[in-house]
Amino acid sequence: MGLKAKVGKESGIFVNYSQSQFNMDGYYDINGRNGLFSDFWLSQIDLDSDTDPELNITSGYKREFLPYLTVGGGFNFYFVLAEKDNISPDEVDLFCGIAFGPITSVLFYGDDVDYLLILDLNYGPLNFIPAEITFQSYFEQNTYELRLNVSKQINFSFNLGYILSNEKYFNVEQKLYIKNGVSYPSNVFEEKRGFFHEIYLGYQF
Repeated sequence: MGLKAKVGKESGIFVNYSQSQFNMDGYYDINGRNGLFSDFWLSQIDLDSDTDPELNITSGYKREFLPYLTVGGGFNFYFVLAEKDNISPDEVDLFCGIAFGPITSVLFYGDDVDYLLILDLNYGPLNFIPAEITFQSYFEQNTYELRLNVSKQINFSFNLGYILSNEKYFNVEQKLYIKNGVSYPSNVFEEKRGFFHEIYLGYQF
């Protein structure tokens, strides 16, 4: 989301390790002096046959009214890059947002209404902390996700980071049921919430 991004172009590649597996993602941002911006984010690049790469394309317009106040809006296009016969997006959202000091607040409207809140914890009296710390909450229909992101720039281009998240997941248990004296296995999906850890190394250019 480019509401607080500086004018210019930026890109990056990240290698992530979480839940005993590696994956990669990358982005390319364009922010014009006229307020137009576009973000391209490719994620979930891994060797897991149960997941597919995902692409988010965000385009919009923003305007800075004060050094600490920016308002913007636009469209977000979401693609699951699985094998399919067309290149139409899997989901399209209209969004509007505001960045006010340490708070970024964005409302998405598509098939349902989602809400994103980002809090910059380095703002004001906490700016002495030698690392970038953000808290993010994302609310969608019937669920939510919380993320605490701590990152440190280790030179001009590399970043090392850690993410602690709390989110929904499904636990699969195989149980047996008996019908007419014969046992049959059945997978039971149970919805749970849990904490997840992720470390990442990024190269930005």
